[in-house]
Amino acid sequence: MSRESLYQEVILSHNRHPQNTGVLENPDIDIFDSNPVCGDQVRLTLRLAEDKTIADIKFDAKGCALSIASSSMLTTLLKNLPLSEAKTIAIDIVDIFKGRQEISLLEGYGDLTALQGVLDFPTRIKCVLMSWELFLKID
Repeated sequence: MSRESLYQEVILSHNRHPQNTGVLENPDIDIFDSNPVCGDQVRLTLRLAEDKTIADIKFDAKGCALSIASSSMLTTLLKNLPLSEAKTIAIDIVDIFKGRQEISLLEGYGDLTALQGVLDFPTRIKCVLMSWELFLKID
């Protein structure tokens, strides 16, 4: 199996069987964003522990496979991390896809490596970054 085929399968798997979907009841954080151009919508709900660790995180999204897969990857990667560390990771991800960081940094972020092919399609980068940029709006 080629690397491209493997990456495509990872993205399709996260799209078909996304992790951490739904909406938390009584979340500590509840944020929403939409892209009026393409119609993608993402809602993130988080529950924080007393020490500001992400105790639980869920997403509810309507959109393309890239948007849903990226949101699934976000929740999987950031769950159980301190909020400050999660924000640092989100900044890295946004910077990578906006060309401000080296693509090789994705290798440390698990399934996110599968999204690197999106860099060849600049109009689709917004799909990947929607949930990450939304996460960075958390105070």
